[in-house]
Amino acid sequence: MYEPLENYMKTYRKRRGFSQEEVAFLIGSEAGTTVMRHETNARVPSLETAILYQVILGAPVTELFSGMLRSAEDVVSAQAEELLVQLKEAKDCPRVRRKIESAVALMNSDDVISIPIWE
Repeated sequence: MYEPLENYMKTYRKRRGFSQEEVAFLIGSEAGTTVMRHETNARVPSLETAILYQVILGAPVTELFSGMLRSAEDVVSAQAEELLVQLKEAKDCPRVRRKIESAVALMNSDDVISIPIWE
């Protein structure tokens, strides 16, 4: 299995035919170095900037930054495992059982963001 790139901004930017300077202008930045830093992972864009990239480049943030998504899924899965240990020590009740089910789903999911929070 391949390891995803940390981000695919450059790929999508080139598909749109934009230079780094043009994308920087579209996000309201003064210099193309801002975009270069985001493309090379020297800096992580703010949420607002990431959403601007989604609009400009025509791809969901989770696709533009799929490597970061994978890392986040790994972190959440590991934390869910620890939470599960804590929850199993809690008093059994419907609320705790639901939390346990959600934690197990987070641990077993390849797509954390698809898990519903509310039914």
